[in-house]
Amino acid sequence: MKSLRLSDNKTFALKKSLRDNVETTSIKNECALIKALNSPYLVQCEEVFEFNEELFVFLELMDGDLSHIISQHHTRYSSDFIKYTLYIVAMGLRDMHNSNVLHRDIKSENILFRANGDIKIADLGLSVFLHEQKMFRNSMKGTCNWYAPEIVKGQHYSRSVDIWSFGCFAYELATSRPLFFELRNEQVSLFTAIEKQDYQPVSEDLPEEFRNLIRACL
Repeated sequence: MKSLRLSDNKTFALKKSLRDNVETTSIKNECALIKALNSPYLVQCEEVFEFNEELFVFLELMDGDLSHIISQHHTRYSSDFIKYTLYIVAMGLRDMHNSNVLHRDIKSENILFRANGDIKIADLGLSVFLHEQKMFRNSMKGTCNWYAPEIVKGQHYSRSVDIWSFGCFAYELATSRPLFFELRNEQVSLFTAIEKQDYQPVSEDLPEEFRNLIRACL
């Protein structure tokens, strides 16, 4: 849903939900985190407010997510598009990691675009702040096909889980399918494959630097 701010005629994406104490706190924290990070590579949260029994969230307006582009074009996009997209996501993760924040859910559905070419990271709902007393985490957060081996093994983890998910996203760009897509309905086999880092290699036709990036992350 779109919403127009009359004071400056700026349009935002509007999300509404029934007010819930847990969800309200979570969304407010997410918006506060986005504002604190102040990164141009993240979808911005303009405002969150409550009215009656509803919660209203005003977000920077984007045109869609990259999962649609990937599924529609089946890797038939330019190398410049791939380089630019990965650069933007890497810069966004750099800004988050420099502030000791993990995203924990990097995937094509959470990478949004605008028709003018802007690309930004969205959905910091699973993000977590690392602090001196707790520089590692061990909760099972994220999306199964993008879980890092440390998460599957129940180990403590830090920034490496975002690097793994970044590699999964690069793999998705390379193949038009999520990593371990064939095991998406077989959780035991999926987790075993992730733990062993046993995935189908990408095509040798891809540029060597792209293949090396995927190998380095995975």
